[in-house]
Amino acid sequence: MLSKRAIDLIFKAQPWQPKLSQRLISVSINFDGKFGTNPKLDKHTTQSKTTSSPWKLCASVCLVRPPILEPLKNEIEMKYADLTEAKELAKSCLSDWEAEKIRQNLIIKEAEAGGDSNRVKIDFRETFQDIEDQNEIEHDEFLETFKEKEPDNEDLKRISRNPRESLLLITQQKLGNDVVWMLPTCEWDDGETLRESAERALSTDFGTDTKAEFTSQAPSGFYKYKFPKEAREETCTGAKLFIYNAYLLRCSGDLLLNLQPNADKVLDYAWITRNEMVKYLKPKYSKVIQEIML
Repeated sequence: MLSKRAIDLIFKAQPWQPKLSQRLISVSINFDGKFGTNPKLDKHTTQSKTTSSPWKLCASVCLVRPPILEPLKNEIEMKYADLTEAKELAKSCLSDWEAEKIRQNLIIKEAEAGGDSNRVKIDFRETFQDIEDQNEIEHDEFLETFKEKEPDNEDLKRISRNPRESLLLITQQKLGNDVVWMLPTCEWDDGETLRESAERALSTDFGTDTKAEFTSQAPSGFYKYKFPKEAREETCTGAKLFIYNAYLLRCSGDLLLNLQPNADKVLDYAWITRNEMVKYLKPKYSKVIQEIML
């Protein structure tokens, strides 16, 4: 059997594995090629396998409905938009309509100035400028009578609420004796990736018709919390959430107008804005989500 000193000499050439060499010291190597293990090492290995973590590993989905309408511009954005539009107009080529309108205006000016009637020929009955002026009047009259219908922003289940803002899907679930608002979440199962667990969380809570596009294979955020005392198990005190970013596909909007949550797990659900998070989520939880929310 190799001595302890011999094994130390073997691993001196690999200083980057000091822990490995120390563990292999406890393994007795026989010259006949058979390996035996130290009972102390077996006991240590058995204990490390049977000892479970006090935290449950879970995957969550930060599902966002992107804005349906363009957000309103602030003063600086409006000035910049006007500037770029003016520059684009100055550098662009004239359309056929614009070229004809300029030609008509030149003919009218020359006729009003008393030009030669034989040379000045008015070959149009109505000028393009008159047509534009009439369209402008009709447009203004339409705006005076038109009233944009505001969506029902009070109904938190309507996916069309607050169309100029991003909305986040949250669920209300029972945790022990408490009722809490949280992202769609499920516990990680052995044999699946965290991404697959996140997809299962969404399908379990709202069915397989929920079409969502995940942004990556890796989680975008992390959050952990402790269970209420009445909900704690002997070997588990809390959960670690690995949060995945996802957004709602526009083509699936109709499917989610009337979500049918899993009644065995989800008590209620809501689509909320960034500013509404503080009303439903804990401050630290809300901060983590706001940092990664699309």
